[in-house]
Amino acid sequence: MIDLKSKVRGCFLGVAIGDAIGKAVEIWTHEQIKEKFGLITDYQDCKNNKYFPDDVKGTTTDDWQLTKAIIKSIIKEGNLDVDEVARQHVEEYKKTFNGWGNSTKEAIASLIEGKHWKESACSSSPNRGLGNGVAMKISPVGVLIGVKYFLSLNENNSFPYDKEEILNKVIDICGMTHYTNIALSSAFCQTTACMACLSYLPEVFNKQYFLKLMIKISTTIENSNLFHKTEDMLSNRFNLIEFDMTTEKIIESFGKGSCYVYDSLPFSYAFFLNNPLSIESLYNCVSAGGDTDTNGSMVGALLGALNGEQIFPEHLLNGLVNKEEVLTLADQFYEKLTNGVEIFVEPKS
Repeated sequence: MIDLKSKVRGCFLGVAIGDAIGKAVEIWTHEQIKEKFGLITDYQDCKNNKYFPDDVKGTTTDDWQLTKAIIKSIIKEGNLDVDEVARQHVEEYKKTFNGWGNSTKEAIASLIEGKHWKESACSSSPNRGLGNGVAMKISPVGVLIGVKYFLSLNENNSFPYDKEEILNKVIDICGMTHYTNIALSSAFCQTTACMACLSYLPEVFNKQYFLKLMIKISTTIENSNLFHKTEDMLSNRFNLIEFDMTTEKIIESFGKGSCYVYDSLPFSYAFFLNNPLSIESLYNCVSAGGDTDTNGSMVGALLGALNGEQIFPEHLLNGLVNKEEVLTLADQFYEKLTNGVEIFVEPKS
C-alpha cells in the first residue's frame, strides 16, 4: 500500500530530478560521459552545457519549467483548461525561453503576438513538431487522470471522472506547439504511462501490459488524421523494445536518444522497462547520452509515479535546488484535486 500523495510527489520530483541530473551532459555521447564520469549517479557541474554554463549543479531546465506550467494551470482551474495552460506557457516564456525547442519557442512567441492556441503551431519552417517537447511536460495530465480515477472509487466523491474529456484536451495542448501525429502519439503515450504508473503498486506493475498499451495507443494515433502525418512511427520503435536490452543496444536501436521524439521516447521507455523499480534506470538513461535532461525527466516521472517519492535517494532530493518548489506544487496539486482526502493505492482485487 502506498500513499497516493507520495506518488504525485514522486512523479513531479522525478521530472525535476531527472531533468537536473541529465542537465550537465545534455547532447553528450555515451562515450564522452563514460570517459568523464563513468555512471552518472549525482548532479554535475553545468559548465559544459551550452544553454546553461553558469548554472549551479542541481538546477533544472525547460523540462521542469514547462511541466510546472501545466501543474500551475491545473492547480488554478482544478482541471485541465487549455486557455490557462497557454497562459502559463506565456508566463514562463517571459521569464526565460533558454533551452526551449524551436517548435515550442516559436509557438509561444506566436501566442504573445496574438495568435490563438489553435493556430500557434502553424509554421512554414521544416521539421517543426517532431521533438519531445510535449511528452516531456505532459506528466501532470496523467497524474490528474489517475487522481480523478481514485476519487471516482469513493462513494462520496463529488468530482467527475472525465477521462475522455481530459484526453481530448491533450490534443489541444499538443496542437498548441506541435502539430504532428508523432508528437500527439508521444503525448498520449506519456500521459497514459504516468496514469498507469500512478494507478499500480510497484510489485504488480506489468511491463508486458505497459508496452502493449504504448504500441496500441501510438498505432491508433498514427492511423488518425488529427494532425500532420509523418513517415516515422513510434509504434515501430516500441515494437523493438525488449526487457533486457543493454545500454549499447538501446543506444543503437533508438537514435542515441536524440531530441527527436521518434528516438527519445522509446529510448526512455527501454531504460525504464529494464528495471522500473530501481533508480538505476535513471542513472543508466542519463549516462547513455543524447537528450539527457529530457530523457531523464521522462524516466524520472515514471519511476516516481510508480514507486512514490521514496525511490529517490537522499542525495538527489537534498541536492535538488528547487526541491521545495516542486514539493509545494505537488502538495497544492493534490490538495486542489482531493480536498486533502487521504488515498492509498492498494492491491487490485
